[in-house]
Amino acid sequence: FSVFFFFLMIRRPPRSTLFPYTTLFRSLRINFSSNPHDIVSVAVVFLQKDYGTVDRQSVVMDIGANIGTFSLFAAQCGASNVFAFEPNKEAFEILCKNIKINNFEDIIHPFNCAISDSIGQVCIPRNSSPYNKIVEQSDDTETVPADYDMVTADTVGNFMQKHGIN
Repeated sequence: FSVFFFFLMIRRPPRSTLFPYTTLFRSLRINFSSNPHDIVSVAVVFLQKDYGTVDRQSVVMDIGANIGTFSLFAAQCGASNVFAFEPNKEAFEILCKNIKINNFEDIIHPFNCAISDSIGQVCIPRNSSPYNKIVEQSDDTETVPADYDMVTADTVGNFMQKHGIN
């Protein structure tokens, strides 16, 4: 019931230049992708608190950040740094917009790449979705399925070493 009520309360306004985003809790603003399930992510993070809470001055890694719902939540909770990784181009562009409209440029650091168990290239769906995941490739990396993109992947350890994070 609470998720349905939440959906009714903040349902997405029509896309226009006057109302390009929805205002959430404590003046937090959020743009949505073309995927209607983005609203479910907002409910899960902000209402149900399925991802828990974030302590002030925490350093957070949001792997598969999508449009930045959890990154925004972490920044709003007082995280000192949020590293947001999103390989999908559409979702990444919206993530960057969400960071900018909430003035979190000094807290949320977006990276347009995947995080995996190895460094290289991975295949991900082209359409934005909170449910996107890396697709297993055959040995022939030249063949990319239709509606998928090859993107750069890094490991958590390598990223932390490159950026001096302990």
